[in-house]
Formats: sequence, structure tokens, C-alpha cells
Amino acid sequence: MQRSCVIVLLIGFVASKKLPSYIEPCPRSVKEAGPCILKNVKIIQPKMEKGIPEMLIPALNPLVITESRLDTKTIIAAFHDIKMYNLHNFELLELKFNIETLEIYISINFPNMACTSRYSLKGKILLLEFDSHGKAQGNFTNLWADLKGKMELYDKEGKKHFKINNVDMNLKVSGASMYFEDIFPNNKELTENANRVLNENSQDVIKDFVPVLIETVKSIVAGIANRIFEKNVLHLLVFNMADGTFLLCLSGQIEWADVLASSGSSWHCKYEFCAGPDWRILGGLEAGLSQIVNIVNNGDKVILNLPIEIQYKSTNPYGWPQIVLSIYKEMQLAGYGRCHVPLKPGNHKVEVSLSKPQASSMLGYLASFFGYQPELLQPKMLATTAGNNLILMETSGSAQISFNIVTQGFNALGYDVGVVRD
Repeated sequence: MQRSCVIVLLIGFVASKKLPSYIEPCPRSVKEAGPCILKNVKIIQPKMEKGIPEMLIPALNPLVITESRLDTKTIIAAFHDIKMYNLHNFELLELKFNIETLEIYISINFPNMACTSRYSLKGKILLLEFDSHGKAQGNFTNLWADLKGKMELYDKEGKKHFKINNVDMNLKVSGASMYFEDIFPNNKELTENANRVLNENSQDVIKDFVPVLIETVKSIVAGIANRIFEKNVLHLLVFNMADGTFLLCLSGQIEWADVLASSGSSWHCKYEFCAGPDWRILGGLEAGLSQIVNIVNNGDKVILNLPIEIQYKSTNPYGWPQIVLSIYKEMQLAGYGRCHVPLKPGNHKVEVSLSKPQASSMLGYLASFFGYQPELLQPKMLATTAGNNLILMETSGSAQISFNIVTQGFNALGYDVGVVRD
């Protein structure tokens, strides 16, 4: 199954466990979960100074980072044993998370951040040449960061987890002061003067160190988020289905078509899902087209193995999804078929009857005589009651579809699909 199917499964798994008492579940009815997650972050923020072991959140005062490096045309720098202070006093200004696209946006400000480290520096900053190493410390005022990324599913020990991937970040620092010990070894006066020059031109110096700051802040924000998701998976995305909605996740394949026609090449299949007005597509493909298939011997099945996948959200079962098939030999219609998606969760194989329209007018009979088969302008009308009783059809074969069905919140709304009978 693809991403959205896994999300449904994870929701069911996590919902069976107890959340930390200070976490509030987010309603599944919203497309944008950012405000709800933002509220939860503000709830747990006071606990972040010392860390939250049960959520794998490290202590933020100080936060220890092993190493950060910078390598440009003018300077090579490395910082080791970095300790960052006052990170727990961050201001989370905005957080957006689209449940459907998994795109995430974070706007954050660190009003007063301090750090200490060991450094090695070689190259030119401003007009000063350096080749030194020692201890360093810095203070940053109003460090603003905007991050854009996308959540991605990955496997770990046979389980699905989320992580933030493809992160882009913009960074702005209002003020900074820094001190590098032993910039000029054994010359305290030159070291003091060099630090004074660097601080008097701090904004220009920051421009040189922006890549280091970006990677550091990115590792802090994205790293903490990834640790949360690694252990808690969807703890911040546990959706309460008591809002009157349920989910239907479908995957499978159109396996074959057995058509009453002579052998030949260029067979293919089109499919389209149809559902009622209250059904909303969350992911997957609503329609698709198979590869070209050849039949060698008369009577052989058209082996398609065409994957299908779609996820729905709805408030009621009226208009339960159907799939409509259109089988073609080259450009000639071989048959239409339709069936409802199975109600019961699990694996199902459904055999679908195929039929094709017959001519109903003199012009139609004349066209059929010359090999032109009547077709429907909109095959999905077969899934409705829009004048179907006026269409004259003839049997043309059958097709087989395998379905894998997962539902969430369906039984909680009082619906009972009964027992599957063989």
C-alpha cells in the first residue's frame, strides 16, 4: 500500500494506545492540522528545558550538538562540542501541516540564544586572515527561521515512521556578539582587537556563517520533530473519528479480463472510480489506464495486473464507491463492467460481468455493419441510475478485480457491514 493507506493503519494502531495526558488529539475532520499541533507544542514547551524522555525530546537547555562544519571559498571552519542555551524559550509563530500532502511549514524565533564550542578556523573573514583553534562563545538575539519541508514515510524494524525531508530554510539574525579565544595564539592584544572588529561588523560576519547557522537550526527543529515521530509515530496526528467521518482505504489490482472475442493485440483497460456527493478523495488515483496486452491464442485471458489505489473520506455510506471498467481491443470497445467496492475490510476477489451497448437505431445498425461499436460518452453513468434502463446491452465476458480494504471509524458511527458469506 502507499502512503495514505499506511496513515490509516497507523491511526488505528496509535488510537488504541493512551496518549500522554498533556497531549490533545487533533480532529480528523480538518485538512490543516497545524493549529492543533501548534497548540500541543505550546502545551509541552515548558517541559522541553529538561527534556521529555517519553517523547524522545532531548533537553534544550543546553542542547548538545557534536559537530558543525563550514567550507566556502574564503573560509574553512569546524565547531565541536557545541552547547546551545535558552532554546526552550523559542517562540513558535506559525505551524502549518497539510494532512493530505504532508507538507509542513514552521516559523520560529529564538529571542536570546547563547552557545559555546571548540572551534578551528582557517581562511579570511572581512580583511583578517585566520589559522587558529580554541574555544568560542556567542550570543544571538532574535534568530528568525522559516522552514518548509515534507513528511516522508520510511521503514524501521518493520514499522512505518515519519520524518521531515527536503527541508528549505530562510534565516535572519537581528543581533550577534561572539568571542574566539586565541585567534592569534600567544598574542592577547591582537586576539582582543580581532574580536572587536568582528563584533563591530557582526552582520557581515554572520553572512559568512549563515550556512552553519542554517544547518544547526535545521538540525535542531527537524531533529526534534523527527525524534518525536520516530517514537510516537502519529501521536500528534491521532485523529478523533467522533466528528462523524470515516475513512476508506482501497488498494489492489485489475487482474484479468476474459472477453468473448478473437485473439489479437493491443488490448487495454481503463478504469474510473465513482462515489456519492459526500465522498471526498484524500489520495490515490481516481482513474487510470493499463499497459497494452497481447493475446496469442483464442480464448486466452487478457492479463492486466493493473494496480488500483484510492482513499476516501465520507460522512455517510450513501453513494458507496464503485469502479467502472472499459475494455478495448485497439480502438474497438470490448465491454464495460462495474461493481461496488467491498464493504468488509480485508482481501476480496470480485468477478465483474462485462457487457457492451447494442445499436438502437438504423444509423447505429449501419455503423455496426461497418465495424463501429456503439460506446458511451460517459461510462461512469453505469454507476448511476441516469437512464440506464434505456440502454440495450449484450454480455461480452468478465473481469476479475482483487481488493484490499481498510476502514477507520466506520463501526464507531454505528454501521454494521454484517458477515461475509461465501
